Amino acid sequence: MMIASVLDRLFLGIMVVVPWVLLACALAPFRERIRREWPFFLLIGALTWGLMLILFSPLTETFQQAVIHITTKPWFELYRVSILRAHHAPLWLSNLSLGLPALAHPYTAYFSPLTSVLLLFRDMDIGVNILLLVHLSFAAATLALVLRELGIARVAVLIGCVALVWNPWVFRRLSPEVHAIYVFGFAWIPLAWGLLLRFLRTMRFTDALAAGIPLAFMAISMPTVFAQMTLVVVWFLVAACAGALLRRQWNMVGRICAGGALIVASVFLTAAPEHLAASEFFAQQSGGSRFGLGRIYGWRDRDLTAREFLRTLLPNDLGRMFVSRQGPVAHFGVPFSPGDAVVVLALLGAVIALKRRTLRHAVRPGAHLVLVVFLANVATHGIAYGPLHRLHPLWAPSGNWPVLGVLMLFSCALFSAIGTAWVIRMAHQARRFVASRLPSPPTTVSRMPALLTTATICMLLGAEMLWGVTGIIRGIRSDDPNVQPTLRFSIPTQTFENMRRLPHIAYLASRMRDYGDVGRVFCIGDHGRWPSPCFDDAIAHAGLEVVGVPELAWGMPGSVAVPFARVWSEWSGTFSVFARTLLELAHATHVVTTRRLDLPLEKEILWEPMPGNSEISGNFLAHAVNGGAWKEEWDRIVRIHTLPSAAPYAFFADPVLLDGSEADAERVVTELLGGSIPAFHPRKIALVYPSAKTSRIANFAFPPIPAGPEGVSARNAFFTAYPRREGPVERSKIVAQSTHPGAWNIAGTAPRDGVIVLSQLFYPGFRAWINNNSAPVLRADLMFSAIPVSKGPFSLRVQYAPLHLLLAGVLPLAFAVVFGVRLWREAFASGSRQ
Repeated sequence: MMIASVLDRLFLGIMVVVPWVLLACALAPFRERIRREWPFFLLIGALTWGLMLILFSPLTETFQQAVIHITTKPWFELYRVSILRAHHAPLWLSNLSLGLPALAHPYTAYFSPLTSVLLLFRDMDIGVNILLLVHLSFAAATLALVLRELGIARVAVLIGCVALVWNPWVFRRLSPEVHAIYVFGFAWIPLAWGLLLRFLRTMRFTDALAAGIPLAFMAISMPTVFAQMTLVVVWFLVAACAGALLRRQWNMVGRICAGGALIVASVFLTAAPEHLAASEFFAQQSGGSRFGLGRIYGWRDRDLTAREFLRTLLPNDLGRMFVSRQGPVAHFGVPFSPGDAVVVLALLGAVIALKRRTLRHAVRPGAHLVLVVFLANVATHGIAYGPLHRLHPLWAPSGNWPVLGVLMLFSCALFSAIGTAWVIRMAHQARRFVASRLPSPPTTVSRMPALLTTATICMLLGAEMLWGVTGIIRGIRSDDPNVQPTLRFSIPTQTFENMRRLPHIAYLASRMRDYGDVGRVFCIGDHGRWPSPCFDDAIAHAGLEVVGVPELAWGMPGSVAVPFARVWSEWSGTFSVFARTLLELAHATHVVTTRRLDLPLEKEILWEPMPGNSEISGNFLAHAVNGGAWKEEWDRIVRIHTLPSAAPYAFFADPVLLDGSEADAERVVTELLGGSIPAFHPRKIALVYPSAKTSRIANFAFPPIPAGPEGVSARNAFFTAYPRREGPVERSKIVAQSTHPGAWNIAGTAPRDGVIVLSQLFYPGFRAWINNNSAPVLRADLMFSAIPVSKGPFSLRVQYAPLHLLLAGVLPLAFAVVFGVRLWREAFASGSRQ
């Protein structure tokens, strides 16, 4: 246990420190620019921070209550940062990107450098708000860095940064939907673009390695944005290769291909711990492993699969021949920044970029793909969207809108900055022209050229931007469409008080007051959506405890998670017998769902919790369970699944070894829970899976499976002959002394040899000790964890201590050291030559 604790702390240190070292390596190619102009970049970040403070106060204000507070607190409250600061690893908050599935299991144990800032805050509400400000400020500062590298004037850079930060693409992600997470992916776009463009300009392999680092952090923070940014990188590399082939520069083609391979290697080395852990988890749950089919590169396991790439690369009609359509049409048009002036400036800058040789050389031919998509989107938005969306996969009805976000955010900022620089230059030329034509005596007319100075132009552009910002603020704080003149997206809002009065929350709170106890609410999400009924903080405020996501993992209908895929009908919404047993084992008292479930006496009642928000379904169901029979219980227009009193979180059970294949075990479990063998009680008998460890368990003998009569299988004969132990579960015998993420201390008395079952998903990497002696952690009941114990009193400690993750952490550590030394030697050699 002492060694495991030391390794745990070492792993925590690696996961927090190494990303910052890698970030420094990613910024190293711009070190000269940063050294000369760091006050300007710091000013850009500070201005962004200040503009955000106009919108909300991170300590108390409405933005926290209406957005972050509502969408994340029920989950983050379960895993306080104070637990991490007390070194109770693993890092369950993982990437802290607000990707809620990341909270489901301990394998998401890797920080991006910015998200590790959250460790400094004990109050999660304040910490998440500060995290939002940090990401937006970092995005603006790195965008300013990239634009300055392209030779754009500071004033134009300032306008371009405003176009990025105040873009409704960002603000739509910050609506009361869960899509606030996209800010944490978009924050890495400017640095990734800058390093990619630098590599295409210099063709240096160190720049290629650096370009993979922000891509890896993007994968950790927001996998969907990473998947689409990877597609952009592929487009750029292919365009650069095509240009080199046309010029017959074979050496250049080889360097581009080698650079692309180095980018991929850099991504893997940076995110190796999370990827290896996710791959092992996927292999453990499904018997196979494939790159991208784990937690790392997708909160849905299709983000980096060949299926997603085919669906993205192929035109819509051709793509449907190979893959099925997923998701509705998700086209959000041009990302209109505050006022249409930024779009006009961007179009102007795009034209200038095609004309100016220096800019063409700076952004390379591949960058013009952005211009083509940008102009095509402008042309088709609201005009020819219907007939033309089939001509390009960006308009395919397959949910590829993150492509638009990745392309539009940077292109709008880049080209608006170029356009602004051109406007300022033309203003100076106009001023000189007017001054040359004016008479020499000082008159009122002669003073007019002073109105065309750089400061005046900046003030006018800044006033236009602030006008747009004001419109966005009013739009976010009001549902009245008349006060959203510059906002093209409807951002439905609900104040904190309104969220408390949601009917299903009021119903649950009233039921809990009747029970006189804290209720445990299990949320089931709709297909392709999030379990919206449990996003609001009203559940925690009403004294209800959200379970399921942290305790039973992410795997409800539509979430495409592996553990529940076999026992819960993913697309039909079937409420299987085994799924109900899982709810009982988790001690859930209520189930809130956004989807129709196939239950007796079930009726579908529509209720829209947030009018105007098409991404949140409003089908809340309410039922009560009395003695196993379902009957309807009405309150207003809401129906909620209410479960009877359930078993404790940790309980004693008699083990039975399952033999046969995985499919056979699944079938047997379903039959047993379906009641074909009435002697089976899921809270008293644990079906333990065979493994290499179970055959070598010392000092413990599993009950044998006797042979049955002719025509009766051995397993059925065992359950028929097994003595039934009726009556309530003896909860007093098992006491959870302390429970932390990844560490449990449990004490009790075992009436006989058996197993202690934890309603916690079974993962490879958990270790257990019984009375300070090592004990195996087995897989029971398809997905739970079970630890064998002997008769008598026991003290059990279960801790997540994966040695393979520690070894995987050596990869980014070694990469950071080797790459950092290489960059230091280059910088030292350059300084010596100078």
